[in-house]
Amino acid sequence: MLAPPESTGIFSLDQLALEKIERKVDNANPALAELGQRFRAHRKERGLHRVELAKQLKCTDRFLLEFEVGAHDVELVFLQQMADAVGSPLTYLLLGSTVTPRQAQTLEMAVIWAKNKPLHVTDILASL
Repeated sequence: MLAPPESTGIFSLDQLALEKIERKVDNANPALAELGQRFRAHRKERGLHRVELAKQLKCTDRFLLEFEVGAHDVELVFLQQMADAVGSPLTYLLLGSTVTPRQAQTLEMAVIWAKNKPLHVTDILASL
C-alpha cells in the first residue's frame, strides 16, 4: 500500500490521488504490472526521473506512475516510444528475457499493424 502524506484532518489532493491509484493497482492486469515493473527498472537504471521522462514523452508523470504499477494500458506505438526513451527493446518490455521466435514474429507483425490501427498492449499480450 502506498503511504499517504501526513494527515491534516482534511484530504489533500495528494491523498486523493494516492487512493485513486491504489484502487487502480488493486484492479491491475498482472501482465501490465510486470510490464510496468520492467519499464520502471530500465528507467531507473538509466537514471531517468519520471517527471523528466513524462515531459520527453509528452504525457503526465502521473500517467507514467500508473503505467509503472500496471494500472494503464497503452497503445503499442506509444509503448515503442517509451521503450526507445529508456533504451529498452520493446520485446523485453513486453515479454521479459525469454522470447520465442513465434512471439518475436507476432510482435513484429503487431508493430506493423499498429502503425495503421490503434492496438493496445493488452491485445498483444493476449495473442502471445
